[in-house]
Amino acid sequence: MRFKRSRLLCCLVLLLIVAPAEAALNCRVSTPTLAFGTYTPGTPQPLDTSANVQVRCQGGRGQVFVALGAGNSGNMENRYMLSGGNTLSYNAYLNAARTIIWGDGSGSTRVILRIMLRPNRRVFDIPVYGRVFAGQDPAPGGYSDSVVVTAYF
Repeated sequence: MRFKRSRLLCCLVLLLIVAPAEAALNCRVSTPTLAFGTYTPGTPQPLDTSANVQVRCQGGRGQVFVALGAGNSGNMENRYMLSGGNTLSYNAYLNAARTIIWGDGSGSTRVILRIMLRPNRRVFDIPVYGRVFAGQDPAPGGYSDSVVVTAYF
């Protein structure tokens, strides 16, 4: 009886050693330019646009979180673009209704979570929805902001 028990233990250890290893998850992010076009000062309508952030992953399974930084403003809830010393308020959202601010999860912002359930699912296109708010009266010029996109996996 003892012989069978130790033989079973041996086989279990052998299975654990021989089990295939899964590669670590590795991801890269491609970021678009969120081009708003021309804003007409004082307009009663917001200026909306959208683009796709692309996340490409290799390796095993895991979770991927994608966060957006604050840009010029230092505040994800109140982003703005600059032209010299002039500002133009806008924000970036996770949904087409533009009600969920894409940030880092602090305050009222949220991050994107993509779960890599299958190793063959390697590319995610994540829409980002931008809005320049209506009713602003900025000075003429070219306005821009740089926002850091970070993927945690």
